[in-house]
Amino acid sequence: MPSLAKRVACIAAVTLLYACSEPSEPAPEPKETEAAPQSQRSDRATAIQTSTASIDQARIVKAEPGNWLSTGRTYDEQRHSPLNQINTENIDQQGRYHLRIVATPE
Repeated sequence: MPSLAKRVACIAAVTLLYACSEPSEPAPEPKETEAAPQSQRSDRATAIQTSTASIDQARIVKAEPGNWLSTGRTYDEQRHSPLNQINTENIDQQGRYHLRIVATPE
């Protein structure tokens, strides 16, 4: 079983990747000759610090039902969701929520 330090490092890396992902409305691309302004870089750093500031060991150990702060949700990699909106009584009523068709190369 991985050590606590490795798990925390993994969670921090995933959180940083998520925070650094493309925003839903991308900013205009800078021209090839101009670098991104310092304010944009500091805004991104502030966003990362803000989004990860409340994640500590106690929160990860607690394993909040709606927030999977580690790969398997709990330290023992349980990978079970305690959410119960979908169950054996209503599974047949579920439909397609999202469909994305990706073109295949010819």
